[in-house]
Amino acid sequence: MKKYFYLLLILAGHSPAKTFTYPECVDQLAKGNAELKAAEMELVAFAHKREATWGNFLPQVFAALDYAKIVKIDEQAKEQAGTYTTSVTGKQNIFNGFKSISEHQQASANYGVAVAKLQTIKAKVSYDFRVGYANYVYARDYESLTNNIILRRNDNLRVVELQFESGRENKGSVLWSKAYVNQAEYDQMQASNRLRVAKVALRALLNLADEENFEVNGAFPSSEDSKKDAGILPEIAITTPTYLQAIATEQAAHLELTASRSAFFPSLDLTGKIYTNETTPSANFQNWSIGVNFTLPLFDGFKDYFNQQSAVADWKKATYSQVLTKQNVLTNLEETWATLREARQKYKVDESFRAAALVRAEVARKKYHNGLMSFDDWDNIENDLIMREKNFLLSKQGQVIAEANWEQVRGKGVFQ
Repeated sequence: MKKYFYLLLILAGHSPAKTFTYPECVDQLAKGNAELKAAEMELVAFAHKREATWGNFLPQVFAALDYAKIVKIDEQAKEQAGTYTTSVTGKQNIFNGFKSISEHQQASANYGVAVAKLQTIKAKVSYDFRVGYANYVYARDYESLTNNIILRRNDNLRVVELQFESGRENKGSVLWSKAYVNQAEYDQMQASNRLRVAKVALRALLNLADEENFEVNGAFPSSEDSKKDAGILPEIAITTPTYLQAIATEQAAHLELTASRSAFFPSLDLTGKIYTNETTPSANFQNWSIGVNFTLPLFDGFKDYFNQQSAVADWKKATYSQVLTKQNVLTNLEETWATLREARQKYKVDESFRAAALVRAEVARKKYHNGLMSFDDWDNIENDLIMREKNFLLSKQGQVIAEANWEQVRGKGVFQ
């Protein structure tokens, strides 16, 4: 009775597993993945920085209140007086060598870099999720396969023992069959460990609580790309976020160069001020002034010159990086497309071998049971079946990973 009581306590302490479908996993990924959220906040920050540059085109207005105590000492008396100065000052830039325009355009280009970077992060997170999901499904299916292999190895052991008892088999075949059972149990232990690790990795990607028990259900959807993509890889390359990020970076560097040249131009500002001086605070402004401030840079120790030369070098570097990025993206597209085609074909080949091995193994079992096949020949066929089943799961996982890699290089994924 106590055993049942303790069993109820253990079951009560474990909450039922929450099952996520594939679309629900994608939704949870979009809501909870920390890397993706950090990239989204970075984009928000760049958006605010871009909006802040509009302030360079607007007037600046600020108010001031100053208080000063004046102490005058002579031979006969000591006099103290407090003076309040209130003022409102406005300043409007008229021309600053196109610096404000360049800074705004540069902020817009940096925002474009952040947009492309976010898309790159989305593609990476999508790849990580698809691989993590595929690893989990593979580990789950592999654990199920190892359980079936244990059952099959035990059945084979009983068949061999019957043949040994009837005098048609030797002791070595029995021991060999027992060793296969031990090997199957070891494989099953590895499969359980692999499943546990895959589950922890997937939980981290989805940002689920450590104590939350969950399962996933549903097949992995295949990529919807068409074979014609292979013929337009150069067109695909220039639409990838990696290449778009390189373009935006080059534009930002060029605009930074333009902004650095503004240091050599004069600056023109319109200023205005109203103010009053009183012994007590007063809002009645009695004085005002308006003026024009013209500044012409003459010499600053070559600081502006070397800043401009640095900007020139950064722009040239970004230009070369843009060319290199396009070449690398095109190469990656070619490689991942070839890998994807091979992975899909391998999956079909392994699927056909697996189907043939199942039929072949059933025929061989009957022949061995009836004494029409030797143990060695039957053993080879049984081992080939198990190998084909394992290869089938690996190629199934490999196809998913190849599709995920192809989507990542293109900048696509589960969020599109």
